[in-house]
Amino acid sequence: WQDIDLDKGTVHICNTRINAGGKVIEKGPKTAAGNRTIVLGTKLISRLRLYKETACGAYVIVKSDGMPYSPSSITRKVRRFQKKHGLPSVFVHEMRNTNANLLCEAGADPITVKERLGHSDIATTLGIYTHATQSMEQRATEKADEMIGTVWI
Repeated sequence: WQDIDLDKGTVHICNTRINAGGKVIEKGPKTAAGNRTIVLGTKLISRLRLYKETACGAYVIVKSDGMPYSPSSITRKVRRFQKKHGLPSVFVHEMRNTNANLLCEAGADPITVKERLGHSDIATTLGIYTHATQSMEQRATEKADEMIGTVWI
């Protein structure tokens, strides 16, 4: 909770939790760019405010005893949710790709997507995490049509 500022509507990403050698290790992000502040949407802020009223412990997502889940436990919960709702089985980390593509499809500029994902190099964001989709192609075609219309008229 200490990394979330509900008044400013931001979350500061400054730690990661991973399973390594049978232990959960908490450490800083892999790169300096991974240490970042992300703006939260109003719906999420509203839900977090409500949730915080009854939350216990220092972490946002916790077990009934207030202790945080291990990363592998979260992965298992996501898998069960996917199966229960007939969703494709996607690794939690792969959801970053989906997030990047959805942001691009929504018209977010690549620099903003790079910053939200915590990449130090735009080539990583564009080369690995984003892929042209049919709606992106359609939007590009429409923009090209608009440009041609202004040049020829």
